[in-house]
Amino acid sequence: MSLLQKKQNSLSNTKSKKTETPIRVTDKRFWVNKEKEASKDEKEYSFKPTYVQELEKKVNEVQKNAEIEVQKSRERIRNEHEKRILQSKGDLVKEFLDVFENLERALNASKKTPNFQGLIEGVGLIHNQFSGVLDDLGLTEVTQVGQTFDPEVSEAVAVVNVTKKEQDNCILEIVSKGYLMNGLLIRPAKVKVGRFN
Repeated sequence: MSLLQKKQNSLSNTKSKKTETPIRVTDKRFWVNKEKEASKDEKEYSFKPTYVQELEKKVNEVQKNAEIEVQKSRERIRNEHEKRILQSKGDLVKEFLDVFENLERALNASKKTPNFQGLIEGVGLIHNQFSGVLDDLGLTEVTQVGQTFDPEVSEAVAVVNVTKKEQDNCILEIVSKGYLMNGLLIRPAKVKVGRFN
């Protein structure tokens, strides 16, 4: 052996003695490893690369979190809506508390004195106070006697024959008053309407 060959052999021996990292190759083709295919405990093989599988997992997690967040926001909106309804009911009731207390005072005063004139005046004042509260809330009466009948805001409970042509299709009597609140019909009026023959 020549000197050159000896040096090459010694170099190759020293290289092989150094730490060699083994190369591992995993074959993911389903037809190569039939044992894995035969075992039912193994997961079903996916043709997708691993990074696509990871992205799909992340997308599924984001979708679940989004659904949970939407459900929470729906509950929050529902709770806020219910709180607003309760608050508006409370504000409405607060408007009538003074009227209610005045009615109680009038009843207590009427028990102490036999004078009905004072009771009548007290109830009249309370009626005016109550009417003022309703006016402040935007409540107005719908119809008056003598107006032309309007089926949009009134309900005819009876038709009365009249002898004057001017009273045809006019309101002759209000059986039950109707009310509008800020332009919205709260209750239609029940009226008797005239009909000219």
